[in-house]
Amino acid sequence: MRISYLLLLSSFILGFMVVGYAGQNTERAYQQRGFNDSGEYYRTNRAWLNPSTGMEVPETWRITTVRGVKEGCYNTIFKNPMGMSFVYIPAGTFEMGSPDDEFRRDKDERLHKVTITQGFYMQATEMTQRQWVKLMDKNPSHFGDREHRGYPVENVTWVEVQEFIDKLNDRQDVVRYRLPTEAEWEYACRAGTSTAFYNGDVPKSEEGEEGYSRILNEVAWYHHNSEQTTHPVALKKPNNWGLYDMHGNVWEWCSDWVSEYPVTPCVDPQGPEDGHARIRRGGSWSHFPMFCRAANRSWHDPHDSTADTGFRLVAETVEEDKQED
Repeated sequence: MRISYLLLLSSFILGFMVVGYAGQNTERAYQQRGFNDSGEYYRTNRAWLNPSTGMEVPETWRITTVRGVKEGCYNTIFKNPMGMSFVYIPAGTFEMGSPDDEFRRDKDERLHKVTITQGFYMQATEMTQRQWVKLMDKNPSHFGDREHRGYPVENVTWVEVQEFIDKLNDRQDVVRYRLPTEAEWEYACRAGTSTAFYNGDVPKSEEGEEGYSRILNEVAWYHHNSEQTTHPVALKKPNNWGLYDMHGNVWEWCSDWVSEYPVTPCVDPQGPEDGHARIRRGGSWSHFPMFCRAANRSWHDPHDSTADTGFRLVAETVEEDKQED
Protein backbone atom coordinates (compact mmCIF):
# COMPACT_ATOMS: atom_id res chain seq x y z
CA MET A 1 0.00 0.00 0.00
CA ARG A 2 2.85 2.37 0.89
CA ILE A 3 4.64 1.65 -2.37
CA SER A 4 1.50 2.22 -4.45
CA TYR A 5 0.92 5.54 -2.72
CA LEU A 6 4.46 6.70 -3.42
CA LEU A 7 4.26 5.66 -7.05
CA LEU A 8 1.06 7.63 -7.48
CA LEU A 9 2.48 10.66 -5.71
CA SER A 10 5.70 10.58 -7.71
CA SER A 11 3.78 10.31 -10.96
CA PHE A 12 1.78 13.39 -10.01
CA ILE A 13 4.79 15.48 -8.94
CA LEU A 14 7.25 14.49 -11.65
CA GLY A 15 4.75 14.15 -14.48
CA PHE A 16 6.02 10.76 -15.59
CA MET A 17 5.67 7.07 -14.78
CA VAL A 18 8.12 5.77 -12.25
CA VAL A 19 9.43 2.36 -13.21
CA GLY A 20 11.18 1.49 -10.00
CA TYR A 21 11.09 2.53 -6.35
CA ALA A 22 14.12 2.12 -4.11
CA GLY A 23 12.28 1.62 -0.86
CA GLN A 24 13.17 3.60 2.22
CA ASN A 25 15.13 6.81 2.83
CA THR A 26 17.54 7.98 0.09
CA GLU A 27 18.29 4.66 -1.56
CA ARG A 28 18.29 4.97 -5.38
CA ALA A 29 16.28 3.30 -8.09
CA TYR A 30 16.98 3.74 -11.77
CA GLN A 31 14.30 4.40 -14.33
CA GLN A 32 14.75 2.63 -17.64
CA ARG A 33 13.69 3.68 -21.12
CA GLY A 34 10.00 3.37 -21.83
CA PHE A 35 6.81 4.93 -23.11
CA ASN A 36 3.72 5.83 -21.15
CA ASP A 37 0.12 5.67 -22.42
CA SER A 38 0.49 9.03 -24.18
CA GLY A 39 3.49 7.88 -26.20
CA GLU A 40 5.87 10.05 -24.17
CA TYR A 41 9.42 8.85 -23.77
CA TYR A 42 11.57 9.37 -20.71
CA ARG A 43 15.04 8.54 -19.61
CA THR A 44 16.85 9.43 -16.41
CA ASN A 45 19.27 7.82 -14.00
CA ARG A 46 18.09 9.96 -11.09
CA ALA A 47 16.01 8.13 -8.51
CA TRP A 48 12.64 8.83 -6.95
CA LEU A 49 13.47 9.46 -3.30
CA ASN A 50 11.20 8.84 -0.31
CA PRO A 51 9.37 12.16 0.32
CA SER A 52 9.31 11.43 4.07
CA THR A 53 13.06 12.16 4.15
CA GLY A 54 12.52 15.73 3.00
CA MET A 55 14.75 15.26 -0.06
CA GLU A 56 14.03 17.42 -3.09
CA VAL A 57 12.43 15.92 -6.18
CA PRO A 58 15.32 14.75 -8.38
CA GLU A 59 16.18 16.30 -11.72
CA THR A 60 14.45 14.66 -14.67
CA TRP A 61 14.48 14.87 -18.45
CA ARG A 62 11.12 14.79 -20.18
CA ILE A 63 11.15 13.77 -23.83
CA THR A 64 7.99 13.85 -25.89
CA THR A 65 6.84 13.76 -29.50
CA VAL A 66 5.00 16.90 -30.55
CA ARG A 67 3.53 18.38 -33.71
CA GLY A 68 6.10 20.35 -35.64
CA VAL A 69 5.83 23.66 -37.47
CA LYS A 70 4.55 22.07 -40.68
CA GLU A 71 1.25 20.24 -40.98
CA GLY A 72 1.89 16.54 -40.53
CA CYS A 73 5.46 17.10 -39.36
CA TYR A 74 6.40 15.77 -35.94
CA ASN A 75 9.60 16.19 -33.98
CA THR A 76 10.97 15.10 -30.63
CA ILE A 77 11.64 17.71 -27.95
CA PHE A 78 13.03 17.51 -24.46
CA LYS A 79 13.52 20.13 -21.78
CA ASN A 80 16.31 19.78 -19.25
CA PRO A 81 16.26 20.89 -15.59
CA MET A 82 17.88 24.23 -16.54
CA GLY A 83 14.89 25.13 -18.71
CA MET A 84 16.69 24.55 -22.03
CA SER A 85 14.57 22.98 -24.77
CA PHE A 86 16.13 20.73 -27.41
CA VAL A 87 14.76 19.33 -30.67
CA TYR A 88 15.87 16.16 -32.40
CA ILE A 89 17.85 16.57 -35.63
CA PRO A 90 17.83 13.35 -37.68
CA ALA A 91 20.90 11.97 -39.44
CA GLY A 92 21.20 12.69 -43.16
CA THR A 93 23.18 14.02 -46.11
CA PHE A 94 23.11 17.55 -47.49
CA GLU A 95 24.97 19.99 -49.74
CA MET A 96 27.03 22.27 -47.49
CA GLY A 97 28.01 25.68 -48.82
CA SER A 98 26.32 27.71 -51.54
CA PRO A 99 25.84 27.50 -55.32
CA ASP A 100 27.75 29.90 -57.54
CA ASP A 101 24.65 31.92 -58.32
CA GLU A 102 23.55 32.54 -54.71
CA PHE A 103 23.19 36.24 -53.98
CA ARG A 104 26.23 37.72 -52.19
CA ARG A 105 27.92 34.34 -51.68
CA ASP A 106 31.58 34.23 -50.59
CA LYS A 107 34.37 32.25 -52.19
CA ASP A 108 34.91 30.21 -49.00
CA GLU A 109 31.48 28.55 -49.40
CA ARG A 110 32.53 25.79 -51.81
CA LEU A 111 29.57 23.47 -52.31
CA HIS A 112 30.32 19.91 -51.12
CA LYS A 113 28.38 16.90 -49.87
CA VAL A 114 28.37 16.19 -46.14
CA THR A 115 26.87 13.22 -44.32
CA ILE A 116 25.82 13.42 -40.68
CA THR A 117 25.70 9.80 -39.53
CA GLN A 118 24.17 10.27 -36.08
CA GLY A 119 21.07 12.19 -35.10
CA PHE A 120 21.47 14.70 -32.28
CA TYR A 121 19.50 17.15 -30.15
CA MET A 122 20.01 20.87 -30.75
CA GLN A 123 18.84 23.66 -28.49
CA ALA A 124 15.65 25.13 -29.94
CA THR A 125 16.75 28.69 -29.14
CA GLU A 126 19.93 30.58 -28.49
CA MET A 127 21.11 30.36 -24.89
CA THR A 128 19.37 33.05 -22.86
CA GLN A 129 20.79 35.41 -20.28
CA ARG A 130 18.64 33.81 -17.60
CA GLN A 131 19.97 30.33 -18.39
CA TRP A 132 23.55 31.61 -18.33
CA VAL A 133 23.14 33.45 -15.02
CA LYS A 134 21.46 30.44 -13.41
CA LEU A 135 24.69 28.50 -13.84
CA MET A 136 27.42 31.18 -13.94
CA ASP A 137 25.89 33.75 -11.52
CA LYS A 138 27.02 36.83 -13.50
CA ASN A 139 25.59 38.25 -16.72
CA PRO A 140 28.32 39.19 -19.25
CA SER A 141 25.88 40.57 -21.84
CA HIS A 142 26.31 44.01 -23.37
CA PHE A 143 22.52 44.23 -23.46
CA GLY A 144 22.30 43.11 -19.85
CA ASP A 145 19.62 43.17 -17.15
CA ARG A 146 17.26 41.28 -19.44
CA GLU A 147 17.56 37.75 -18.09
CA HIS A 148 13.88 37.58 -17.16
CA ARG A 149 12.70 38.53 -20.63
CA GLY A 150 14.23 35.79 -22.76
CA TYR A 151 17.03 37.74 -24.41
CA PRO A 152 20.02 35.78 -25.72
CA VAL A 153 23.25 35.91 -23.76
CA GLU A 154 26.03 37.55 -25.77
CA ASN A 155 29.45 39.09 -25.23
CA VAL A 156 30.77 35.62 -24.31
CA THR A 157 34.03 34.19 -25.59
CA TRP A 158 34.36 30.69 -27.01
CA VAL A 159 36.54 29.85 -24.00
CA GLU A 160 33.87 31.07 -21.56
CA VAL A 161 31.28 28.95 -23.35
CA GLN A 162 33.49 25.89 -22.75
CA GLU A 163 33.55 26.75 -19.04
CA PHE A 164 29.75 26.97 -19.08
CA ILE A 165 29.52 23.57 -20.80
CA ASP A 166 31.91 21.99 -18.28
CA LYS A 167 29.81 23.24 -15.38
CA LEU A 168 26.62 22.06 -17.04
CA ASN A 169 28.06 18.61 -17.69
CA ASP A 170 29.23 18.35 -14.10
CA ARG A 171 25.57 18.56 -13.04
CA GLN A 172 24.26 16.00 -15.54
CA ASP A 173 24.69 12.23 -15.69
CA VAL A 174 22.40 11.26 -18.53
CA VAL A 175 23.02 14.02 -21.07
CA ARG A 176 26.28 15.57 -22.27
CA TYR A 177 26.41 19.01 -23.87
CA ARG A 178 28.74 20.57 -26.42
CA LEU A 179 28.82 23.15 -29.19
CA PRO A 180 27.69 21.96 -32.63
CA THR A 181 30.24 21.40 -35.35
CA GLU A 182 30.03 23.82 -38.26
CA ALA A 183 28.54 21.06 -40.43
CA GLU A 184 25.93 20.16 -37.80
CA TRP A 185 25.01 23.81 -37.46
CA GLU A 186 24.42 24.37 -41.18
CA TYR A 187 22.63 21.04 -41.56
CA ALA A 188 20.29 21.90 -38.67
CA CYS A 189 19.76 25.45 -39.93
CA ARG A 190 18.75 24.29 -43.40
CA ALA A 191 16.38 21.61 -42.08
CA GLY A 192 16.11 20.00 -45.50
CA THR A 193 16.19 23.22 -47.55
CA SER A 194 18.87 24.45 -49.97
CA THR A 195 17.99 28.15 -50.16
CA ALA A 196 19.88 31.15 -48.80
CA PHE A 197 17.57 31.28 -45.77
CA TYR A 198 15.55 28.39 -44.41
CA ASN A 199 12.36 30.06 -45.60
CA GLY A 200 13.51 30.98 -49.12
CA ASP A 201 15.93 32.86 -51.38
CA VAL A 202 16.47 36.58 -51.79
CA PRO A 203 14.03 37.67 -54.55
CA LYS A 204 15.65 39.18 -57.64
CA SER A 205 13.67 42.37 -57.00
CA GLU A 206 15.51 42.83 -53.68
CA GLU A 207 19.06 42.12 -54.82
CA GLY A 208 19.77 45.82 -55.15
CA GLU A 209 18.64 46.47 -51.57
CA GLU A 210 21.65 45.22 -49.67
CA GLY A 211 20.35 46.00 -46.18
CA TYR A 212 16.79 44.66 -46.54
CA SER A 213 15.13 41.32 -47.20
CA ARG A 214 11.40 40.68 -46.98
CA ILE A 215 12.07 36.93 -46.68
CA LEU A 216 14.57 37.41 -43.86
CA ASN A 217 12.17 39.69 -41.96
CA GLU A 218 9.96 36.66 -41.28
CA VAL A 219 12.63 34.63 -39.49
CA ALA A 220 15.38 36.94 -38.22
CA TRP A 221 16.43 40.04 -36.36
CA TYR A 222 19.08 41.76 -38.49
CA HIS A 223 20.34 45.22 -39.43
CA HIS A 224 17.11 46.40 -41.02
CA ASN A 225 14.61 45.46 -38.29
CA SER A 226 16.59 44.99 -35.06
CA GLU A 227 16.83 48.65 -33.99
CA GLN A 228 20.48 47.77 -33.28
CA THR A 229 19.84 45.51 -30.34
CA THR A 230 19.12 41.87 -29.55
CA HIS A 231 15.55 40.61 -29.16
CA PRO A 232 13.93 37.85 -27.06
CA VAL A 233 14.42 34.41 -28.57
CA ALA A 234 11.70 32.53 -30.47
CA LEU A 235 9.70 35.54 -31.63
CA LYS A 236 10.31 34.84 -35.33
CA LYS A 237 9.23 31.81 -37.36
CA PRO A 238 11.21 28.59 -36.71
CA ASN A 239 12.59 26.30 -39.40
CA ASN A 240 11.10 22.95 -40.39
CA TRP A 241 12.74 21.21 -37.42
CA GLY A 242 11.57 23.73 -34.82
CA LEU A 243 14.77 25.77 -34.41
CA TYR A 244 14.40 29.52 -33.83
CA ASP A 245 16.74 32.41 -34.71
CA MET A 246 19.20 30.37 -36.74
CA HIS A 247 19.43 33.51 -38.85
CA GLY A 248 20.26 36.77 -37.08
CA ASN A 249 19.86 37.96 -33.47
CA VAL A 250 23.34 36.76 -32.38
CA TRP A 251 26.18 34.90 -34.05
CA GLU A 252 26.51 31.38 -32.67
CA TRP A 253 29.82 29.78 -31.74
CA CYS A 254 30.64 26.38 -33.27
CA SER A 255 33.27 23.90 -32.12
CA ASP A 256 35.49 24.01 -35.22
CA TRP A 257 38.66 25.91 -35.93
CA VAL A 258 38.27 27.74 -39.24
CA SER A 259 39.59 25.90 -42.28
CA GLU A 260 39.05 25.66 -46.04
CA TYR A 261 36.23 23.42 -47.20
CA PRO A 262 37.19 20.07 -48.78
CA VAL A 263 36.73 19.35 -52.47
CA THR A 264 35.40 15.82 -51.96
CA PRO A 265 32.41 14.55 -49.94
CA CYS A 266 33.00 14.07 -46.22
CA VAL A 267 31.41 12.34 -43.25
CA ASP A 268 30.91 13.97 -39.83
CA PRO A 269 33.57 16.66 -40.33
CA GLN A 270 35.08 18.01 -37.10
CA GLY A 271 37.43 20.67 -38.46
CA PRO A 272 41.22 20.80 -37.89
CA GLU A 273 42.83 19.95 -34.56
CA ASP A 274 44.19 23.47 -34.06
CA GLY A 275 44.01 26.92 -35.56
CA HIS A 276 43.82 30.65 -34.87
CA ALA A 277 40.06 31.33 -34.86
CA ARG A 278 36.82 29.50 -34.08
CA ILE A 279 33.81 29.35 -36.40
CA ARG A 280 30.63 31.27 -35.65
CA ARG A 281 27.47 31.14 -37.74
CA GLY A 282 24.12 32.75 -38.44
CA GLY A 283 24.71 36.50 -38.58
CA SER A 284 23.35 38.93 -36.02
CA TRP A 285 21.20 41.93 -35.17
CA SER A 286 23.91 44.22 -36.60
CA HIS A 287 24.44 42.54 -39.97
CA PHE A 288 23.05 42.78 -43.49
CA PRO A 289 21.15 39.81 -44.99
CA MET A 290 24.19 38.46 -46.86
CA PHE A 291 25.85 37.66 -43.52
CA CYS A 292 22.76 35.87 -42.20
CA ARG A 293 22.58 33.28 -45.00
CA ALA A 294 22.72 29.60 -44.03
CA ALA A 295 26.00 29.16 -45.92
CA ASN A 296 27.77 32.29 -44.67
CA ARG A 297 30.91 31.64 -42.63
CA SER A 298 32.50 33.82 -39.97
CA TRP A 299 35.24 33.26 -37.41
CA HIS A 300 36.64 35.00 -34.38
CA ASP A 301 39.40 34.78 -31.79
CA PRO A 302 38.15 32.28 -29.16
CA HIS A 303 39.39 34.59 -26.39
CA ASP A 304 37.49 37.66 -27.61
CA SER A 305 33.84 38.53 -27.13
CA THR A 306 31.43 40.82 -28.96
CA ALA A 307 27.95 42.16 -28.23
CA ASP A 308 26.55 40.20 -31.17
CA THR A 309 27.94 36.72 -30.43
CA GLY A 310 26.24 34.01 -28.36
CA PHE A 311 25.64 30.29 -28.78
CA ARG A 312 23.30 27.31 -28.60
CA LEU A 313 24.15 23.76 -27.53
CA VAL A 314 23.93 20.22 -28.81
CA ALA A 315 22.88 17.49 -26.36
CA GLU A 316 23.79 13.82 -26.56
CA THR A 317 22.47 11.04 -24.35
CA VAL A 318 24.96 8.95 -22.38
CA GLU A 319 24.19 5.37 -23.36
CA GLU A 320 26.24 3.53 -20.76
CA ASP A 321 24.22 1.68 -18.12
CA LYS A 322 24.32 3.47 -14.76
CA GLN A 323 25.04 1.52 -11.61
CA GLU A 324 24.03 2.39 -8.08
CA ASP A 325 26.66 4.20 -6.02
